[in-house]
Amino acid sequence: MSDTSEPSTAPTRIATQSGSKHDRTCGWLYLLAAAVILLGTLPIAAVSVALMVSGQRTSGTVARSNGLPMDVEWGDPADRMVLITFEVNGQPQICRSLWSATPFGLQAGRRVSVVYLPSHPWIASLDSYFDLWLLPLFGFCFVGCCLPEGWCRLRHGQRASRSLSA
Repeated sequence: MSDTSEPSTAPTRIATQSGSKHDRTCGWLYLLAAAVILLGTLPIAAVSVALMVSGQRTSGTVARSNGLPMDVEWGDPADRMVLITFEVNGQPQICRSLWSATPFGLQAGRRVSVVYLPSHPWIASLDSYFDLWLLPLFGFCFVGCCLPEGWCRLRHGQRASRSLSA
């Protein structure tokens, strides 16, 4: 029988080296994904904050409702949006809402509350938590998960490669 008191470390070292490269690559990908989502979420969140801080509230009428999701042709995203009309200083405005396109969404002809920016009345949203904050909330939650994961993987990959080179 052969002596097995001291096993070979060559396969372990190769697996650890590829693991550290994998951790670094995944870390950078997580950080890149977090940066892209953050850059997309910040403008949407800025509009939501502006609407909450300086927005004017008015009532509007649902002009088009797309019914249940199974009744909608899913080609053009504009076809899935609920359209709400409202007036500012006698001028008709249109608010589009993708988030209200749910099975429990808005029916055509229904009166709803709309919030808009007085200086730019075409920037408007339904005055509801989901329409104002759902997309920024998802974006910030995604970033909140990806940043620590990417940082930890990147740091783990750097520590593993330093310990192998020593």
